[in-house]
Amino acid sequence: MNLFVGRFRRGLANAVACGPGPLHEYRVHRTGQRVSDADVSEYGMTLRVVERNLDLFRHRFGRDDSAAVLARDVLGMKPSRLEDLIRMADFDVEQALAVARQRQFSLPSPYEALGIP
Repeated sequence: MNLFVGRFRRGLANAVACGPGPLHEYRVHRTGQRVSDADVSEYGMTLRVVERNLDLFRHRFGRDDSAAVLARDVLGMKPSRLEDLIRMADFDVEQALAVARQRQFSLPSPYEALGIP
């Protein structure tokens, strides 16, 4: 986020592109505590990001709304997990399949009880 905000505040263009595979590694600390395991409010985290970068979000939405209103709208635009996987598959099917398996994602069929997948 800081990269985008910094470029925005300097009047530079921002463009997003996809690259093949992950380009980072995740470091696990000895404590065993992970941010991803913490009970956090998605709205609260989104609100915090919007509040810290209100100028960018107001410019992007073309409105002078409060951070709370903009955070709600940002969350309303969030794709579903299925839409997220479909977008990923458009770029890299194998990566999307790996993520789907990790998340144990499935689209159950109403006919599974009959043994029909």
